[in-house]
Amino acid sequence: MSEQEKWNTTLDKLQISKTDMNKLVLNFLSLEGYKEAAERFMRETGLGLDEEEKYVLRERKEIRELIQNDSIEEAIDRINSLCPEVSFGVSVVAGGKRRAEL
Repeated sequence: MSEQEKWNTTLDKLQISKTDMNKLVLNFLSLEGYKEAAERFMRETGLGLDEEEKYVLRERKEIRELIQNDSIEEAIDRINSLCPEVSFGVSVVAGGKRRAEL
């Protein structure tokens, strides 16, 4: 049996509830900063976020919009404020972008 077949067999045995699947979808929407979609999804499914999760969702949406609008420096500042543990990686990426612009 190939690795793919083993993986498919394992997946076939999994029992994933609709609630767990909805939580997974909500998690994806939240992490990617799709605030409006996440809010709509929460209304449709009856799921919710606590206040901290709502704050992070708003911040991620704003950061995503800053990046899309090429406001990289401001996005980096917001990321560093929201997640100081990733600031080194973000600085490295931003430095590479700055060098590419020169």
